[in-house]
Amino acid sequence: MALERDKVVAASLILLDEVGLDGLTMRALAKRLAVQAPTLYWHFPSKQALLDQMADAIIAPVPAAIPPGEPPDTVLRSLADAMRRALLSRRDGARVYAGTYVMGENVLAVADIALGALMRKGLDERGAADEMFNIVYYILGHAIEEQGFQERWVSADDGTVAGMRRLLAEPASRRFPSLSRCIDTILASDFDARFRRGVDSWLHGLERKEAAPRVRSARRASVKS
Repeated sequence: MALERDKVVAASLILLDEVGLDGLTMRALAKRLAVQAPTLYWHFPSKQALLDQMADAIIAPVPAAIPPGEPPDTVLRSLADAMRRALLSRRDGARVYAGTYVMGENVLAVADIALGALMRKGLDERGAADEMFNIVYYILGHAIEEQGFQERWVSADDGTVAGMRRLLAEPASRRFPSLSRCIDTILASDFDARFRRGVDSWLHGLERKEAAPRVRSARRASVKS
């Protein structure tokens, strides 16, 4: 039976969950599919081409999770939440997505939704494009750190968390007093709350940017009058 691209992508995502991005090789994937490695290159000319399609598949649930007809801020919050969930649904999902520039259907749909919401908020094309990338960069960075924390600090069996607390005990607490005060909060890491706070801060920043030209216009009108 001929090997299909969709089956290769599906198998690669399962393998990703098992071995992580560093363990995902074309040779290992070919073994999983019971084919010779050159067979995969009929469908994907390089590993990067495969990663591009994997990235598009990872965020496939995102467009459907965005409520239609909602205010721009609701759309943008929903998009951010849905994209984060999608990236976290796969081991190293954020690392797979980072650095890919695939023009897949799902990537294009997410970009279109974000740009539409931002332009409805009053941003021009340049501003909307810049802010779309800003929120995507934030989502990616947050997800990469979150997955890294779970694997390195929570799943690790080497006493890393206890070691960090010992490191910041006296006398180090006198050298880093602010960090020592916050260490329990940092290690507890409520990533959900932290993520929402970051999105809120980004949206509030947009509001201030939008308000600034109106304030300047009002001041000029007041001076003229």
